Amino acid sequence: MNKLIKNVFFGFGAQLLILAVGFVMRRVVLVAFGSEVNGITATITQIITYITLMEAGVGNATRNCLHKNIAQGDRLEICTTISATKKYFRRITPLYAACVLLFAALFPLMMETEVPARTVRLVIILQGLSFVVDFLFANSYLQLLYADGRGYIPSGLALLERSVAAGLQVLLIWMGYDIVSVQLAYFLGFAVKAIIVNIYIRRSYPWLKKDPAAAVSKLPQRGAFAVHELTRVVFNSTDVVLVAVFCSVKEASVYSIYSMVFVALYSVFEALFKAIEFNLGAQYHRDREAYKKMHDAYESMLLCFVFAVVAAACIVILPFVRLYTDGVTDVDYMRPALPVLFALVQVLSVGKLIPQKLVDSAGKTQATVPNTLAEAAINIVASVVFVNLFGMAGVLLGKIAALLYRTNDVVLYANRKVLKRFPWHTYKMYLLNLLVFVAVMAVSFALPLEIGGYLQFLLSGAVALTGTMVLYFGLNCALDQGMRSVVVELFEKFLHKTGM
Repeated sequence: MNKLIKNVFFGFGAQLLILAVGFVMRRVVLVAFGSEVNGITATITQIITYITLMEAGVGNATRNCLHKNIAQGDRLEICTTISATKKYFRRITPLYAACVLLFAALFPLMMETEVPARTVRLVIILQGLSFVVDFLFANSYLQLLYADGRGYIPSGLALLERSVAAGLQVLLIWMGYDIVSVQLAYFLGFAVKAIIVNIYIRRSYPWLKKDPAAAVSKLPQRGAFAVHELTRVVFNSTDVVLVAVFCSVKEASVYSIYSMVFVALYSVFEALFKAIEFNLGAQYHRDREAYKKMHDAYESMLLCFVFAVVAAACIVILPFVRLYTDGVTDVDYMRPALPVLFALVQVLSVGKLIPQKLVDSAGKTQATVPNTLAEAAINIVASVVFVNLFGMAGVLLGKIAALLYRTNDVVLYANRKVLKRFPWHTYKMYLLNLLVFVAVMAVSFALPLEIGGYLQFLLSGAVALTGTMVLYFGLNCALDQGMRSVVVELFEKFLHKTGM
């Protein structure tokens, strides 16, 4: 439970700080270089994410294997799994680098922009090099930390990486350097993280040795995880690209501001999930009946948390965007429909995490490959159709259509095929939380916030988040005994650990 407490509170705190750093840096870049550069860098980030698909599924396959190794206390198998993972990353890194160089050569020829082609190419190469460092020196060790319940360490390292990069970026912009130099600072942040994670692993796992005989085939269901990772990245990364292609680069800049907020929030949700993931994986292999109670309680807690956070975000985001883009007049950034659509994407996306983890732990990942491919197809087709009808909002409508299919599908599969029951509990939680969300949004639209500065925004955001947390957790704990027990236990452990 100590690891769980650290993961939840330290991971959550780190993600909030990363969120704040990200907001500041996007604002700095937007004001310093304009909407066009902001839109281009956002688009490059999305496409680089596609190229990193060569990692496809290895992280998930590694963690899934390590959960069983750690539950059984088998250090030899842990060494073999990590060695197999490192071998895979060494194999794909040259191909990844070649793809980045090809992208750098072709991308400036595909986009209409006043930004010099040389500048665009250098930004792509520097961003690509960041992931080369991550693949070769950090990723395999990060999977071990997550699987061993030490997710608070990667969270802290991610905060350090972003802080180092942001500090250097602000200094370079203040000194008048261009966007290429700013991107170099991003690369240096990755390098610092890689150095520190290697030092930590050597000190914390002195028994971790290289296994020269380890084969990539050691990672079970890697192909199935790869497909799931492919569809996940396609789902998360097509939006800005579609807006840039079917609308404009400036519209992509608008979309990226709202996306920045909700992507950052998703990283908080994912951090919370990773904080409890190791417990779910280990409990499934230890005691299936006890796992069912844990599954329901953790699912309720995660859904409750995400609904509360996105409801608060929807209350304050429009005044925030008005403040954030103050002085930027080359495009209108006020789009009232986007926050609600982004919020629906978030709650449906998070709703997949725990049931998908159960499917993975049960060794059923391969069986769900056709379903995740269907999700990707629905997303692309619906997004292309809707973006031509509704502009950038159509991209989000396409994502929602795909999620309505896939989230319901994985919830049904996990419950009926693995737990041998019907998911009444999940559906009731969704219905309750959705009704509360509609009520909160009705009040928010009837009484819109007027915010005159960042201090007022922070205070308003804190009040909104406190209110939605009390509302959601109060109602859910009153109606869900399992969730109530987990929340009380976590709170008691936190009080005990802090000496209160």
